[in-house]
Amino acid sequence: VCELLIQSHEDTIALIPALPTKWDKGSFRGLRARGGYTLDVEWKDLEVSSFTITPDKPGTVVIELPERQKNLVFKDENGNIYTAKNSKIELEVKSKLTLSI
Repeated sequence: VCELLIQSHEDTIALIPALPTKWDKGSFRGLRARGGYTLDVEWKDLEVSSFTITPDKPGTVVIELPERQKNLVFKDENGNIYTAKNSKIELEVKSKLTLSI
């Protein structure tokens, strides 16, 4: 079931990569990804609406969103903007980071 919600390979973490269509909305908390990251994710209509990434140590990671979320803007708690390009956001994560649509 975890592979439906999160997949991680090298420096890329795919969020909700293989959800069944019946799981059109939901969330999870505390799933671990390779590289020492903990993730909390919420989704609606099979699209990520917010996520929190907490690193064990500072690092750079690529977050891969569902394919239909190609060019999307997320904001953090301070109003900083992060743009997904081709369904991917490259993040330098130093501490807990929450992004929302």
